[in-house]
Amino acid sequence: MKHLPMKMADAVVYKIIQKRTEKGYTLEIMADELKISTAAYYKIEKRKTKLSLTRLFQIQQILKVTIGDLFEISKQGGQNTRANAFKIVPLYQQSNSL
Repeated sequence: MKHLPMKMADAVVYKIIQKRTEKGYTLEIMADELKISTAAYYKIEKRKTKLSLTRLFQIQQILKVTIGDLFEISKQGGQNTRANAFKIVPLYQQSNSL
């Protein structure tokens, strides 16, 4: 099974951690919102558990950010640049987890 390149997956998880701490959310709050144990959520942030796309979308909703925020997709003139679009393409071409 193929997954996103490690660098990209690490960058997304880093952004999740950054957004979580900016909002003052603890590991416990995230775990409660996701209806999983704190240990299970901790493993996601430490990359010991692969992050499914379903879970990614759940986290995005809890943090009230866009997927673009997590993938650092910038907008120019209201449209995503072609270069940034390539950051998400692997999600559709490969498996459903990071």
